[in-house]
Amino acid sequence: MPSAADYIQNAAKIADDEISIDQYGDYLSVSYSSQVMNRIEELINLATTMEPDNAEYKYWLYCAQIGSGKLESGIKNIKELSLKHPGYIDLLGHAMYPDKWFSPFYYPSWNDKTAKVPVSLISLPEGGTSLISLRDGLRRIVSFFRKADRSFITGLRKNISINLKFNYMKTPYSNVAGCYLLINDNKNNPHVSETIINVDSCPTQIRDMSNAGHWLLRILAQQSYSYIILWDPATNMVFNKKLYFSASIKHSLRQLKLRIESLSPTPEFDPQSFQKARQYYMDNFSLDDVLRNI
Repeated sequence: MPSAADYIQNAAKIADDEISIDQYGDYLSVSYSSQVMNRIEELINLATTMEPDNAEYKYWLYCAQIGSGKLESGIKNIKELSLKHPGYIDLLGHAMYPDKWFSPFYYPSWNDKTAKVPVSLISLPEGGTSLISLRDGLRRIVSFFRKADRSFITGLRKNISINLKFNYMKTPYSNVAGCYLLINDNKNNPHVSETIINVDSCPTQIRDMSNAGHWLLRILAQQSYSYIILWDPATNMVFNKKLYFSASIKHSLRQLKLRIESLSPTPEFDPQSFQKARQYYMDNFSLDDVLRNI
């Protein structure tokens, strides 16, 4: 007899095969037939019948209900479930922003064997690491994506030491978080990629509120792993590593999450204030603190 996990795996396989995600400029197109989402809903429902206390399965079920056209009941179910599990960030955010929170079905499928970058990531800017949402099975996973030269990717080993570090700073202009990807191929000269994220605002004009830094980092803090993805646009070479979080990473993320959750984010994003905050951060935080004890 199939297990609940088997039903979830089968539902994810259908999503991988039948949900199409395309990028047209700034517009993301997600397409599937109603029959596909109905089938996914049926399979997840079988899993929840076997594990009725699994909040994650129930959240995916309600997302499938919304996708199959049962919008009102799906949102109602999500709001009711969020009251029982207020610490489940994806669920909480979806309940707060039902019209502006993308379900996991909106994100490209990814796993530790994926070797082709989806079209929705190709247009991401160069020169830094982006935090992105991917779908691993049916679970949203906030991951790290960076464009890199083939020469750099070629020299990386699958068992290379990779670490993540985080820092929070209250500046005179706004609150920001520094995220650091450390690739330790050479411990005397590790590669460090810095990303500074605004955590003060949840702009009303954003299409997917879960992509606001305030929420993205809170979701990341609940994960037990992430994907580190480096991609060379010229050759399509991909480095893809599933990074399970160490105790140190988990602790750092918990501390960051507590700081972010103490904020009351504004509904408007002020780019000038963020640029000033970003510059203040870079002027007052040393990478030496990041490199210590890597």
